[in-house]
Amino acid sequence: MDEKKARQVARRMNLPILGTLGILIWAKRQGVIVNLREQLDALRTVAKFRLSQQVYMVVLPLLVTEGVKSSI
Repeated sequence: MDEKKARQVARRMNLPILGTLGILIWAKRQGVIVNLREQLDALRTVAKFRLSQQVYMVVLPLLVTEGVKSSI
């Protein structure tokens, strides 16, 4: 499915919009994944997911300040 069209449909249906990073953050908060850093690194290296270093460096400390347990 085209991501742009999917987001438009979600907005019309008043559904929350989460991208890949948002889903990983949600999964970490819910305890679905143990180590967010490993997941982000795998996305960047194995899947060639484009994630700027700036975003990467903002996300990890954010979860620490929220008190998310386990490995970040």
